[in-house]
Formats: sequence, structure tokens, C-alpha cells
Amino acid sequence: MFTNYIWMETINFQNVYLTILTSKFALGAIGFILFLFIGILTLYWIRKSYLTYLNPNVLPNMLLHKKTSWTLILVVSIIFGVLGTILIQGLGWEPLLKVLNYEPFGKTDPHFDMDISFYLYILPFLEFVLGVLFSLSVIVLLTEIGAYSVFEMYRKSRMAQLHLGFTVGFIGLILAAQHLLEPYGTLLTNSVNVFQDSVVYGLSYTDDVINIPKSYVLAAAALIATVWMIIVLVRGKLKSVFIPIATYVAIVILGQLASVAVQQFVVSPNEFHQEKPYLERNLEFTRAAYGLEKINEIDHPSENSLSEELIERNQLTIDNVRLNDSRPLLDVYNQKQTIRNYYKFRDIDIDRYMIDGDYSQVFLGARELDTTNLPDQARTWVNDNLRYTHGYGVTMSHVNEIDQQGQPEYLLQDLPTEGAIELERPQIYFGEEDNKSVIVNTNVDEFDYPQGEVNASTRYEANSGIPLQGINKLLFSIKEGSFRMFVSDQLTNESQLLQTRNIKERVNRIAPFFDYDQDPYLVIRDDGTLVWMLDAYLTAENYPYAEPYEENLNYIRNSVKVTVDAYTGDVNFYVANEDDPLFRTYQNMFPDMFTTDVPEDIRAHFRYPEKLFTIQADKWGYLSHV
Repeated sequence: MFTNYIWMETINFQNVYLTILTSKFALGAIGFILFLFIGILTLYWIRKSYLTYLNPNVLPNMLLHKKTSWTLILVVSIIFGVLGTILIQGLGWEPLLKVLNYEPFGKTDPHFDMDISFYLYILPFLEFVLGVLFSLSVIVLLTEIGAYSVFEMYRKSRMAQLHLGFTVGFIGLILAAQHLLEPYGTLLTNSVNVFQDSVVYGLSYTDDVINIPKSYVLAAAALIATVWMIIVLVRGKLKSVFIPIATYVAIVILGQLASVAVQQFVVSPNEFHQEKPYLERNLEFTRAAYGLEKINEIDHPSENSLSEELIERNQLTIDNVRLNDSRPLLDVYNQKQTIRNYYKFRDIDIDRYMIDGDYSQVFLGARELDTTNLPDQARTWVNDNLRYTHGYGVTMSHVNEIDQQGQPEYLLQDLPTEGAIELERPQIYFGEEDNKSVIVNTNVDEFDYPQGEVNASTRYEANSGIPLQGINKLLFSIKEGSFRMFVSDQLTNESQLLQTRNIKERVNRIAPFFDYDQDPYLVIRDDGTLVWMLDAYLTAENYPYAEPYEENLNYIRNSVKVTVDAYTGDVNFYVANEDDPLFRTYQNMFPDMFTTDVPEDIRAHFRYPEKLFTIQADKWGYLSHV
């Protein structure tokens, strides 16, 4: 935890780390205290019941001796508290923070008139709390049953009967509360019973007619059964305790059978007519969940002829028609532009730049370092960790031009990189390769790029790494599993550790609560520096009526664009859509994390995310054919 905090502090995201860590500790503390208190109360009541009802001669000395018995109660309760910590941690810090910081959507469901935020944040939280309390109560009840089976205390001891009655009553209340929440859950699934699904996602005819009323009946039945069981327990008529349980189970079974009957004999024979009003809600909310509610569908007239006027009017588009294929181009780049076998182009990106005053679509690849391809004799600790630290430069070519040999028409090429755009910082310390940590600003000059028979060298000029001074040097030597790092005389007071250099791992380590696009792309900024850009997706479950696109996920937005500087590793989370209520919730959770002012040279390279487009296209196809 300490080294993670130092790393986060170095890149100015320590508040994010502390918020998450504090939430985890808070959950653990709540679980421990709750279960500890219930454990002490339960065991104390059991001990008092034993002392009140049983003859001291039949009791062990540890129960009779107050100090010993309290020590035993405390030890067992602490173990119980640890179990509570583990159980409560199952909620996760993220749902907790969302409940405490959520923003309303300003849109309500048409059946219960509840804001969408209730289903995304509050309902799952309430269900978890009730589930924990129910599990806790059942554990306590089983403990009491075992304890009061001694000498049949449950028949004769008034305190034992009161204890059992209190626990049973609490279980009944929790069960009734769970049933009262079930109607809201009908808006979040297409399941109408354990055997059948509806064609409508969300509230269906069977839910409306049977399942919702059934939930209220079961809530009342749970309360009546609870009162009934408490009475028979207090009166000692234990045989009668099974009557309310059997009655409750019978109502559950009858409710399922009624749901099956209505779905099979009322809905299925005339499904479209019965489900039509519910299907309309399904379509409306699915559009809203995927940001499709503002799309207008229009007919586009085709033209059978291509005129000179039409070509002139669309000259920019025609000049940028992509003729070359990026897939074989990757092999060409790796054959012609790596220069040395320890360089590698991992991917080819497609972007647009102003080239000589013209807006042009281009291919772009980053020349990253792959030290695994160094000769074996060069694979020393100094080379791997201090000398070979970064890749160098980019290669860029037109999307629709080739030279006389059929090779790409390069706009940027070779080492050092030359061409249509000047690179101020061509060094790539952070990229898509899975490169391990390196140490910069040591007594060893860093290899920069090959230059004929000699090699150009460089020194790291940023101050964005972890300072390897004092306790940091010891801690990160342990973290990296490198004793050599701790004792090496090549390190100085200026040395810095560059850790987590894979950009996807880097942003996920900072903000694991986002989903990230799997295809980052490199951007050359106006000042000649290089940054990687990633699309961050905000996703959620439980959007009412909406069809899911993956497992239970049925809401997605691309409200955040992330950049990682290829030289410094600095990360920025830029706001792309501040109207998204889910984003505003995260903004409330982490107020210092997001940057609202997006530089123009960054905004110019925003693109529509492929994953989001694919999901929206799929859902639009579904909506158009229903």
C-alpha cells in the first residue's frame, strides 16, 4: 500500500488512491464492528440464559468464571467480526461511493416514477444490505438453535424463547423488506419466473399482473408468519412452528405457478398485443441507455451519376479516401523502418493532420523498444535497466499514396525522425509494449538511437519518476525484487524509477473503475511532443427496461478521453461529455481527477470510439427491427 501511494503521489493522483483506500477501510470497519457487536450480544445472551436456567454444577468453569467467559466471548466475536469484514467488503468500495455521491438522471421510470439513479445506485445497495443482514440473522439463529438444544432449553427457558423469537422476528422483517424491493427488480430483467423469460426486457404483462402483486402478498405473508412463529415459540408449541413456514412456502409456489399459467396461456397466444405497451417502454429506455434517443432516421436519395461539380464539392473527402491497408502496412513498417532488430512497431493507427496546409488522413506507427530482441551478451542488468530505456520516433505515411517501388509514401521516417512534422521529444518511454521498469538519471548514459557506427545517447529531462532516495530506494528495490537496484553505485541522488510503462496498465492502475478501449493511438501534439490517447467507457448495470449488451451491462457512455505522455508518463483524464449523469457521479467521487479544459490540439484528435459505435449500431439494428 505504501509503494502504491508513493507511485500515485508521484503522478498527482494520490487523492484517488486515498479515497478508494479509505472506502475499503470504512467497509471493513463497518463489517467488523457490526458482526463483533452482534457476536458479543448473542453469546452474552446465551451465557446469561445458561446461568439463569441450568444448575451451576452442570456448567463448565469457563462459563461460571466471569473473566474467562468474557475473554472467550470476545475472542469468538473477533473471529465473527473478521468474517463480517470479508462479507461487507463484498459490496465493494465503488457502489458505496456511488450511493454517497450519486447524481440524479432527471428521468424517471413510467411505472414507479423513480429516478434512474435509484436503480443504478440505491437499489443494489439496499439489496446488498438486506442480504448481509439476512445472512447474519440466519447464522445467529443457527447458533442459538445449537446452543439452546442443550437440555431442551428452547422448550423451558423463557430467555431462550425470547432470544429465538427476537431473531426469528428480525429475519421475518428482513424477508418482508426483500419482497418489497422485488417489484423494482422486475424493471431490470426479462425473467418472469424460474422457468420462463419474456420477449420484453423490463416490466412485462406477467410482471404487472402477477409478479408485482405477488411480492406484496409475500411481504405480508412473511410478516404474519413471523408473528405466528414468535407466538408459538414463546408458548412452547414447537410443533406448530412449521405451519407458518409451510404456508409461506405454499404461497411462493402458488405465485410461481400463477406466473407460469399467465405467461403460457394469456401472454404467449397473443404476445404482441399483451406486451405492446411494455415493449414501447423497452424501446424508449434502450435508446436512452445507449445515447440513441436523439438520432433521426431519414432517407438519403442516391444519385446515379457522378458529376464534376459533385467531385469538386467533395474534393477533401476524395483526397483522403483510404486505398492502402493498415494490416500489411504493419509488416512493411517492421521490415523497412525498425532500422534495428530491437525496435518494433506494435500497431498502425489512423489519424488526421494538417500536412503542408492540407487536412490529410494518415497512417502512424510508434517505434518502441523491445529489449527481448537484444543479443544475449547485451542482456545485462545495466543494459536492461539503465541504458536501453525507451523507443524512438514515429513513422507516418499517406493512406492513399505509394512510391514507384510500391512502398508507402512516407511523411515521417528513419532515425533520427525526419519529415513533414518536427518532433520535439521523439523518445518513447511509455507505450503499448509490456516493458518493465527502468531507472533514469543514473551514471549511465541512455541509448537514444543508432547513428552509423556509433550510438546517440541522451539524459532524461523530466521529473515524473519515483525519486530513488532514502527509504524509497529500499522500498522499491523490494517491490521490484532487485537487490542490485539497492546496492548499485550507478544510481545517484537524481535517479528516478519509471514504473508501469505499459499505458493500458498505467491508466487502469490509476482508475480501475473505467473500461478502456483496447486500441490506444498515438498523437503528435502541436509542440512536437507525443501522447497516447485512450477512450474510457463509463458503464453500468440496472438501467430499467434497457436491453443489455454484455452480461448485465446495459448503459455505456464515452464521457472521458485519457492521454498518456509518451515521454513523461503524465496522465490526463479529459472530460468529453459532462452532461452524462454517471460521469458527474464519478466527478463527485473524485473531484480533483478530471480536466475540463481540453487543449485544442488534443480535441482535434478525438475520434468516435469503435467499441461504442459497434454497440450502438447493434442496438440500433435491434430497435429498428422490433
